[in-house]
Amino acid sequence: MKTRLASGRSAVHFRRGAILVLVVSAFSFPLDGSAHAPAEGPTALEQSGLSSHPQVAPPAPVDVHAREQVDLHEEKTDPRQWIDILLRGSRDFRGVDLNRIDLSGRDLTSADFTGANLRGANFQAANLASAQLSQADLRGAVLINAELTGVTMRKANLVFANLTGAGLNAASLDQADLRGAILVGAGLVDADLFSAILSGADMNRSNLKHATLRAAQMKQVNLRSAVLDLADLRDAQMEGANLIEADLREANLQGANLAGAFLIEADLRGTNFFGANLVRADLSGATISSRVESITTLRGTDMRGARLVDTDLVRVDLSEIDLRGANLSRSDLSRANLSKAALGGADLRGVILSGADLRGANLSGANLQGALLWKSDLSGADLSGADLTGADMEGANVEGTNLNGANLNRTNILGIKNRSQAKNIVTP
Repeated sequence: MKTRLASGRSAVHFRRGAILVLVVSAFSFPLDGSAHAPAEGPTALEQSGLSSHPQVAPPAPVDVHAREQVDLHEEKTDPRQWIDILLRGSRDFRGVDLNRIDLSGRDLTSADFTGANLRGANFQAANLASAQLSQADLRGAVLINAELTGVTMRKANLVFANLTGAGLNAASLDQADLRGAILVGAGLVDADLFSAILSGADMNRSNLKHATLRAAQMKQVNLRSAVLDLADLRDAQMEGANLIEADLREANLQGANLAGAFLIEADLRGTNFFGANLVRADLSGATISSRVESITTLRGTDMRGARLVDTDLVRVDLSEIDLRGANLSRSDLSRANLSKAALGGADLRGVILSGADLRGANLSGANLQGALLWKSDLSGADLSGADLTGADMEGANVEGTNLNGANLNRTNILGIKNRSQAKNIVTP
């Protein structure tokens, strides 16, 4: 049976139980077969709030960056994951475990590794300029030729780290632990190493010009041929330090402990050693005088048993210094200030003391064989028991000088001043 419905939008045909739905979308067909324009207004289905076409919500916009966002502080066991994160531009590695990671040659400018575990990490030739590494564990890390200008390493652990040739200019390393670290040829100009621990570190040929090393622990540090001019080394502990051929011009070593240190052939022009401890220190061949520059001061320092053989001490302030038992043989102390100095038992053979100020100095038992004391001021000095064999005292002021038991064999005392006021002067 066939039935045609002219009033609806669809016709239903029933044939042998099958249902065929024909959708007429644009026109309805009246019984007479004529067509008419589309009906105006909403259909009954639309009026009911339904739609012949289901409404599908538009897809949410996709954040292409969302897939790249990673929790940097979730636990990771494979160091390659961190390298992947680094390659995506992350700079935040605070407190993460990067033990033995290889970041050699990487650009890590301004990266933040505060408190990170970087033990044994490889940063060779990496760029870490202005990076944050405070309190990071860098024990045994490799930073050879790394760029570390302006880096912050406050309280970082760099024990046995290798920083050979690293650029650490203007770096902040205050209170950092650098025991046994290698800093050969490293650049540390204007670096802050206040209270840093550098004991046993190898800093051969490093450049520490104008660096701050105040109160640093530097026992047995190797600073051979290092540049330390204008450096602040006040109160530094440098017992047994190797400063052979080091440049310490205008450096401030006030109150520093240099007991047993080696300053052989070091440049000490204009250096301030006021109150420093130089007991048993070796300054042989060092340039200490200041013929043009500001005067070097060793005033009040303890240099008992020190070695200053062939040393230039012209015009140096050695007042109140303790040089008992020291070896200054063949050194030049012309016009030096040795007033109230303790030189008992010192080896002064062949020294030049022309025009030197020795007022009130104690030279009892000193060996002054062949010494040149021309026009020196020995007023009030104690030369009792001193050996002045072959010495030249011409024009010296001996007012109140104690020469009791002194050996004046072949001593030239012609023209000495105030001879009559000298005590116990007896010539052979």
